[in-house]
Amino acid sequence: MANPTSSLLLRGSIFTREVKSTESSRRRGQICLWRAARTRENLLLRSSTSISLFARIQSEIKRERLALHHCQMAEAALLALSKIGSYAAIEAAMVAKSKISNLMELSATTLETVEASKDLGEQLEKMIQLRNLWIDNIKAEHCAELLASLSKMPLLSSLLLSASDENEKLNIENLVPTSTILQKLIIRGCTAEKTLMCRMFREFGGRLKYLALSQCHLEKDPLEGLTSCVPNLTYLYLNKVHSNSAHTLVLPAKSFPLLKTLVLRNMSDVNVLKIGADAVPCIEGLYIVSLSNLKSVPERIESLSSLKKLTLLGLHNDFKAEWNKKRMHEKMKHVTELRT
Repeated sequence: MANPTSSLLLRGSIFTREVKSTESSRRRGQICLWRAARTRENLLLRSSTSISLFARIQSEIKRERLALHHCQMAEAALLALSKIGSYAAIEAAMVAKSKISNLMELSATTLETVEASKDLGEQLEKMIQLRNLWIDNIKAEHCAELLASLSKMPLLSSLLLSASDENEKLNIENLVPTSTILQKLIIRGCTAEKTLMCRMFREFGGRLKYLALSQCHLEKDPLEGLTSCVPNLTYLYLNKVHSNSAHTLVLPAKSFPLLKTLVLRNMSDVNVLKIGADAVPCIEGLYIVSLSNLKSVPERIESLSSLKKLTLLGLHNDFKAEWNKKRMHEKMKHVTELRT
């Protein structure tokens, strides 16, 4: 008959070895994931070196696979722990397994900033699980293949596209996302006038919550044009966005029912801003900066009862005179932060 004390000591020894093995594996997994994250952060900084982007991405994938391997080893060890039957061991196994799952979810989901190249589209097809991606230095010649690859990413939720310079035209017609969770889109660079007619906006714009456009050229008033394309925005940023004919910006009646922040910057051709009845009913922050020809106070601005922050800077001299003449400070007492 087995000695109960010896059996207990044996189980305790097994428990200790498994714990040490688990902790060691988990640490190796964390180190590998940390190194992979550091590689991502340095991708842009090291882009001038002779090492190709593809080689760096491949190295990163190998490291993350190694991290996953260690995580899986740790999970197997935890399973063995739970079989020992110790109540404390089972509880420890559950906690550690949760932490391991979080580590595994971090793997290969974010590539913060990369520079565009002629083969980037092909390389990104090997990383379709990315969720957040910023691409800089895009040229017109890159657009077709690059955007086709981005369209295949099923988990993409945040995307930034930045042109190589303000005169480089970005054609986003090939951006037809399969992802149903793409909610944040930032475009920096000259776009085709009929950009808002692209499928990205016509068919998928309703999913967007955050939209930032800089240095874009649109066919008509951007606010009116965006109202029907992206009705569910909570954040809208327009910087150096111009059109051929619109000197008046209009927020149509009942437009942008969920919008909380609106930023208008560096739009020197705008001289009038109109706010329709019941437009932006949830707006909390309105920032109008460097609209140097805006001469009059926007109609119905005092009716924005949810407004908490208002900035009006770099406007025409006549704007300040009209603001004071209409005693707008008295009408905007509900605004907690007011800068004019």
